[in-house]
Amino acid sequence: MEQFYGATYPNEPSKSKVMKISLFVIPLLALNATLSSFADQAPRLELVWETEPIFSYPESVVYDPARSVLYVSNIGETPKDNSANGDGFVSILSLSGTPIVKNYIRGLNDPKGMDLDGDTLWVNDRDAIVEWDLAEDQLEKRHELENIVFLNDISVGPEGEIFSNDADGHKVLKLEGDQWNVFWSDPDEGRPNGIRVEKDRIMLAMNWSHQLIAIDKGTMEISLLLDGIGAGDGIEPVGNGGYLITDYLGRIIYLSPEGVGSVLIDSREDKLTADLEYIQDQNLVLIPRHKNNSVAAYRLIWD
Repeated sequence: MEQFYGATYPNEPSKSKVMKISLFVIPLLALNATLSSFADQAPRLELVWETEPIFSYPESVVYDPARSVLYVSNIGETPKDNSANGDGFVSILSLSGTPIVKNYIRGLNDPKGMDLDGDTLWVNDRDAIVEWDLAEDQLEKRHELENIVFLNDISVGPEGEIFSNDADGHKVLKLEGDQWNVFWSDPDEGRPNGIRVEKDRIMLAMNWSHQLIAIDKGTMEISLLLDGIGAGDGIEPVGNGGYLITDYLGRIIYLSPEGVGSVLIDSREDKLTADLEYIQDQNLVLIPRHKNNSVAAYRLIWD
């Protein structure tokens, strides 16, 4: 397993602007020292299938257990002036990688992160959040947001609370009633790209500071969970207290329950790895390839 540290990524701020936080949970020196100690306990990934390049900048994959299908968000083309062009969409894919419906939800503008809450599919669509009724196959509501720069990921917590992140606005939003209020902001511009809401904390994959952090919901205290994750994107638990994290530029990283990071796949030369999904009862990892316009499925194997 590869040991990893910091790297240089495009569009990141200068070192003076990267977020600096106290290490409340895992001292960084101890973390780096134990990377190789637990390498043999990390799982491996084995490719099961990969689709043809049939998508249009796929960003996120979500599993619907009630219907046994996958939803794939497609950003489409983004104009240089960042104007809305309505060519974004959500596709439906089978668990074997067979396309079912290419244009299930149409007319979106750069849809990215998604999450599922029963029969409701939540989709971040640049500066609006789409609430889609899967049972009725129709739009429930389009939440138009103001003072938003670039929505990226969205997460439904275990108690049904819904959080979204404005990555380029450097803040996390929470739905309270009919209002999306700022729950947390990042003035030092670490850029919160990926988000996962748990019972007592919110995990964020920071795209510029290359850190996986956690925010305590009660105290708002910040803890560093793992450094050197690169252009952090998706975060998924694997059921043993560990997590899979994607580095958008091509790495899939495993964070062990002991706090040790291992690179399971490094495809930075040719394949990107955006916002992943993990189906625990099948040990199946779904990876949208973004600029490769494909979705890949891997089996998580514990030897």
